[in-house]
Amino acid sequence: MNSKNSQLLRISTKKNKTAIPAGNYTFDAEVIPTKAEAECLGVTFSSRLDWTGQVDKVVAKCRKRLYAIKAFFPRRFGVVKQLLFKSLVRSVMDYASSSWYSTGKGLQKKLENIQKKFLQTIRLGCLGGSERHVVDFRQYRQHLAKVDWHPLWQRRLEGILLNAFKIWKGMFAGGQLIMKRDMPRRTTRSQAKEFLLAPVIFAPASCKLLDSTIVSLAT
Repeated sequence: MNSKNSQLLRISTKKNKTAIPAGNYTFDAEVIPTKAEAECLGVTFSSRLDWTGQVDKVVAKCRKRLYAIKAFFPRRFGVVKQLLFKSLVRSVMDYASSSWYSTGKGLQKKLENIQKKFLQTIRLGCLGGSERHVVDFRQYRQHLAKVDWHPLWQRRLEGILLNAFKIWKGMFAGGQLIMKRDMPRRTTRSQAKEFLLAPVIFAPASCKLLDSTIVSLAT
């Protein structure tokens, strides 16, 4: 563990957080700085888990790549542009998206606008000597149907279901630590922590809902 590269991120929604003993934490005589945001494996976590920093970073990165695709390829190269968008832009928006799916509608709209703007740059129908879009394909959902794509929120849901299926079947590393036991009706903080950290002994009742998705996900 490199103490010089370590950061402290205190996750809490409270305005007045409990003070840190001695003002800060140290490791090998090095002071660990407290940050409002920290990055781990390419995902930006905030102290309030609002995911604004993560979405803003993804949107900025995708816009740069989207502008590059638009600059180098005209509209008639629609198939090539779709392949580039999938590999260079949508892969960034899909990365670890199941972990920050709980974003607000405003942040999700920012992500959808990236895909929406791209679909407006490609030719989606037979144009009679004009570079304007066909009227029937102006709407976002109509554009998606034309190229056989799904909204990003639906792709995130499918990713969550796929991960849940892998956890249910024991195909997900550390999955037994994610599925937690049912909590008792009355509990203390220490008991709650013990239940949350304990490995799975029996499957919670909510996991039975996954049985209906096994056939579709397996195929």
